[in-house]
Amino acid sequence: MALANPGKTIKETAAKAAEKAKEVGGRTAELAANAAQNVAEGAANELAKARIRIYQPLSRTEFEAPDFDIPKLIIVEDNGSRENIDVMKGAIGWTSKDAGVTVLHLYEREVERSGIQFYPYAESWSVYYVDKFGTRYVNIDKFFDIMQDERRAELFEIAYSLGAKKCTIETYEYAKKVKVGEGRRTRKVKPEVDDVDISCSVTGEISAEALKVVERKSVATQSFKGSDTPVEPKLKWYADNAEITQLVRARCDKDSDNKIHEYHKVIKNSSCAGMTANAAAKVNAVLEKLDAEANIDIKGEYKNEQRRFFKIDIEF
Repeated sequence: MALANPGKTIKETAAKAAEKAKEVGGRTAELAANAAQNVAEGAANELAKARIRIYQPLSRTEFEAPDFDIPKLIIVEDNGSRENIDVMKGAIGWTSKDAGVTVLHLYEREVERSGIQFYPYAESWSVYYVDKFGTRYVNIDKFFDIMQDERRAELFEIAYSLGAKKCTIETYEYAKKVKVGEGRRTRKVKPEVDDVDISCSVTGEISAEALKVVERKSVATQSFKGSDTPVEPKLKWYADNAEITQLVRARCDKDSDNKIHEYHKVIKNSSCAGMTANAAAKVNAVLEKLDAEANIDIKGEYKNEQRRFFKIDIEF
C-alpha cells in the first residue's frame, strides 16, 4: 500500500523522534545535574565533618547533656578565638586531647552561664585545674599556693573548734644540696645525686654527698580565749589523717576526764597532696604542647609540695 505523502510522514516521524530525544536528553541532563549536586553536597558534608574533627567545637546542648563529663583541665579562651572558623559558629568553646588529657577550652563569655566555679576568678588565657574535691577549678599558676594556704587554714580551724588557747603553725621545706670533696684527679662530671643534677669540674677523687637541709618558710600564730566544750570540726583536707582524727576524738570525748592539753605534730604535705604525680606530669606535658599561658613548672611545683611540711603546736 502506497503512502499518500511519504515526505510528510518521514518529517513527522523525524520530528517526533527529535522531540523524544530532546525529552530523554533533558531528563539525562537533569539526572546528571542532580548527581553532581549530590556529589558536591556529599563532599561538603565530608569536609564539614573533617573540620569538626579538627576543631572539636562544643555546643551548649553537648555541654549540658547529662553524660558530658567536664574535663579536669580548663583553659578560658578569649571570645575572639577561632571566631572566623565556620564550624565554631554558635559553639561555647571546644575540646582537645593531648598526652591522654582532655582539655575544655571555654569562651570567657560562657563562664557565668556554664555554672563552673573558677577560683579566684576566671580570665582569658588562663589555665585552671579541678581541686582535689571536684568542687571548683583553681588557677594553675596559684594552685599549689592556694592548696597550701587552705591546709594551714583548716589546721587553725581544727584548733579553734577543739577549744585551743593558742596554735602555732610553721611551714618548712626540705632543700636538697650536694657537697663535693677534692682529691688527686681532674675530671668533668655531670652526675645526678638524689634527683639533684650536678655539672662540675673538680680536681682529685670525686665524692658527692646529698644533704637534706630544712628551711623554715613561714610561721603563723593564732590565739583564742579557749574552751572546755570543744565542737567537732568538719574535716576536709585531713579527713583521712589518722592522727588528726584521733586528736578530734580525744578532745571531743565527753566521757573522758583525761583531756589533751598540748599537741605537737609534723604533718607532711605529701599526706594530703592537691595533685598526684601522674596528673602533674600529664598537665605539664599538655601545657607545653598547647603553649598555654602558665607561669610555673607543674612537675617542679609538685616536687616542691612533696618537700614541704607543717609543724603544728597547739595549747588547750
